[in-house]
Amino acid sequence: MRAGQGMGKIMVFLVAALKKRKVFKGETSLKKILRMGASVMIGSIPKERMDEFLSHIKEYGLLYATVDNPEQNAVDIMFPSQDLAKFNQIAKRIGVTVDSNKMAEATVEDVRESTKEKLERNAAFLDAPEPAPSNCTISDMDIETIQETVGEINRNNEEAYTPDNWKAYLEMQAVLYDFSSKNQNLIYEAKPDATMVMSRTRWRAIGREIADDADKIIIKRPVKKDGKTEFVDAVVYDVQDTSGKAVGFGSYFEKLTSETLIEVNERFKKKYPVEVSETLGQDALFSPEKKKILLKEGLSPEQEFQALQREAIYGRCFKQQGAKYTREENAFRADSVVYALSVKYGLDTANMDFTQLDEIPMEKADKLFSDRVSVLADIADKKKELKEMIPITKEMDVMTL
Repeated sequence: MRAGQGMGKIMVFLVAALKKRKVFKGETSLKKILRMGASVMIGSIPKERMDEFLSHIKEYGLLYATVDNPEQNAVDIMFPSQDLAKFNQIAKRIGVTVDSNKMAEATVEDVRESTKEKLERNAAFLDAPEPAPSNCTISDMDIETIQETVGEINRNNEEAYTPDNWKAYLEMQAVLYDFSSKNQNLIYEAKPDATMVMSRTRWRAIGREIADDADKIIIKRPVKKDGKTEFVDAVVYDVQDTSGKAVGFGSYFEKLTSETLIEVNERFKKKYPVEVSETLGQDALFSPEKKKILLKEGLSPEQEFQALQREAIYGRCFKQQGAKYTREENAFRADSVVYALSVKYGLDTANMDFTQLDEIPMEKADKLFSDRVSVLADIADKKKELKEMIPITKEMDVMTL
């Protein structure tokens, strides 16, 4: 398989609003407005009337972006020309007319002709890359590359399965999804390049609004009815269909201390059969014969955590596969899960790589695709299990539906 894009460890960042620029409710990207291909128009609203103007945006469904106009103490509203009637209705409703003391009637002009100078003054805004929040550190993969990589892997493009691309994919799973594996599959079926997915309520809670033309992703949400659990449809949206406050992922990485790791390891050993060995030739080994994990004595808390989590996946594979189980056939799956968990909880990944992806023949691609689905399920289940084992978690609940 060919070499992939992106090197080094990834932590995720997203395209976000410019620093020091107010983002209004329901606003979309100015670049998105200008790149729609349709004629664009502009209208100026006094700053002191903006809250009143915005209170009617949802009702009329106006797609808009803003540019500050300090010379007139106003905000320039840019929108597709086909929405002129909507804009005029809102302006009329809030009393921005000829008789207003604040300004003359909100005039609307064709951007491409009569506001060229104004757009040129804002060229820096239009062309500048949108910065990541300060708490984000990601790889050299930009957001477009990350989305493309996630999409290609989910579409089972074997050429996308490279060591660096796979690491990027796993880090996305570790950080972004607290959905069940079934809901993850529904999300990827609807939008293969989805990265960060939440409900409309959750997006609004962190200061982002859903675009009018956003793709709805339908997942299942459990509800209690007459003492029974039923699953009903719920709508979520990918970050690509939102705009507003910058979103960073530094807060989603939870660095576990040695004290916490010791407690988690002890809880793990009470839940699963583990036998400590002084003579074991490696850190840990799942034994199909004994149906238990053999653990080398004297490991550091971090080494023990990673070894136990990895071997638990081998044990899960054995339980699922029975007589067909071999350690070699499940190494990719187990290594992938422990890498994702290590990223999630701030552990060392320096010696973890997936060079075997460079050597997998194309005829084994179907096995690779099958392993991806299993890895997603394993990560989701492990994250849920560890939430119960970790005594105090700093994980933000914003990712929960």
